[in-house]
Amino acid sequence: MYGVLIVDDESTIREGLEALIEWEDAGFRVIGAAANGKEALRLYRAYRPDLMIVDIRMPGMNGLELIQQLRREEERVHVLVLSGYADFGYAKLAIHLGVDGYLLKPVDEDELTASLAAVKTALDEERRAEAEDQLQAVWSPELLVETLAAGRFRENPESLRYAAAQAGLDWAAYQVVLLYLKPADTADPEARARVLERLGRALAREGGVVFRAEPYDGLLLKSPLRADSARRDLLRLIEDAASGEGVPFVAAAGGVADGLERLADACADAFERLRVRFFYEAGTLIHEDTPRPPLPAETPDPGAAARLDEIKDKITYAIEAGSRAPLSNLLEEAGRCMLQAGENESGIKIRYGQLLVHTLNRLAQKHAIVRERFPAYEERALAVYSSPSYGELRRMIAVLLEEIAGLIAGAGSEPRIRQMIHLIHLRYGENLKLEALADALGYNSAYLGKLFRHTTGDAFNTYLDKVRIEKAKELLDEGMKVYEVAERVGYAEVDYFRAKFQKYVGVPPTAYRKKHS
Repeated sequence: MYGVLIVDDESTIREGLEALIEWEDAGFRVIGAAANGKEALRLYRAYRPDLMIVDIRMPGMNGLELIQQLRREEERVHVLVLSGYADFGYAKLAIHLGVDGYLLKPVDEDELTASLAAVKTALDEERRAEAEDQLQAVWSPELLVETLAAGRFRENPESLRYAAAQAGLDWAAYQVVLLYLKPADTADPEARARVLERLGRALAREGGVVFRAEPYDGLLLKSPLRADSARRDLLRLIEDAASGEGVPFVAAAGGVADGLERLADACADAFERLRVRFFYEAGTLIHEDTPRPPLPAETPDPGAAARLDEIKDKITYAIEAGSRAPLSNLLEEAGRCMLQAGENESGIKIRYGQLLVHTLNRLAQKHAIVRERFPAYEERALAVYSSPSYGELRRMIAVLLEEIAGLIAGAGSEPRIRQMIHLIHLRYGENLKLEALADALGYNSAYLGKLFRHTTGDAFNTYLDKVRIEKAKELLDEGMKVYEVAERVGYAEVDYFRAKFQKYVGVPPTAYRKKHS
């Protein structure tokens, strides 16, 4: 059976085509229907139909634009065009894009049956030729998996058995995991490749395969992820590879395939789960038991936009009052309104970006301190559009708005730095980490580190070292032994302490003690 996807913005046409003929008798089965070009692209990428029946006139992405995009992604998909009589000339333009024919509305049953027979003949010949090519091909594991995942390996048991044996993939079961990898530093285009190289080396020991499944990367595992422990082990493996390169990720497991011929279905499962990956936290492995986060409403609430405007005002008032505590809750409430309005990832980023710029503009009108720092704030506002997840986006905005609220209140962020300095002088002998202090003070660690350097002139670790060395000098003056001093001021390794001491004082600690004894 060959798969068919019907694309028309009129539900009566979609339903009518499904009921018009006996599809299975014609050698086809309808695997889905789409109401517009964008939805059709999503379904095409998920299910890779052999034939698409496309209306030429649709709102948004019209049929011709859809076919152009399909041709950029896949040369071989067959297309029949639907058109009204008035669109006849327009429909003929589609012939230049390699469509198999056009059908005038209302569609005639005999005409559709004849068109399907012609397409089936072409598909049969393609499969016969591909089966011959597949028997002669030299199959690597990556090439075979990518071909199967994309639905390009035609149903031929003999050639599939041959290819599986040649590629070393004749396993009992197969688990597909797709990865969304988004390098945090776009200036380093090789970061993603290095993550995949690490994963490839790790999986090679278990017989796994790393492959490409546009627009994602994929892992083919020999052992299904049926147990929580197996999922945790895989997640830890991905985390180790991605965190070393600073690459946020979301992973999604498809269903377990009991044969290679089911690999495309397993990939389609994972594709569908990754469709809403923005709403999961970075570092998540989505599987059948993963709790679903709040998602955009399928039926938008018409009153959500008005409620969002009210929240914008509340956010401005809270900032002008210097009240930082309610901002996180207000931003969360704003997000709920966006979800109720049916906004997807792109829409939510635009809405939050507009909220942020609107707030900054209102504050800049009345507060000189915001006007002075407006270019820097505007640059940070643009970073919203590159947020890897819904939660991270909200956190970024909350940090910025809470900072502005503190400045307007006259407190600014200096009290936070004074608190950090006090803690360093109080706890210098302990294993102090910037990240731990940032958590305790409710700040993003990267931002707090920059703020600390701006205020003190030193990076956090440099300032900590200087405090420790000054204290070490006092203890050496009191006659304490070098190893005791090292431990007392927070250095676990004596040699490391000696190196730090010489860096800041100019002489080793033993020479310093002799000189001052």
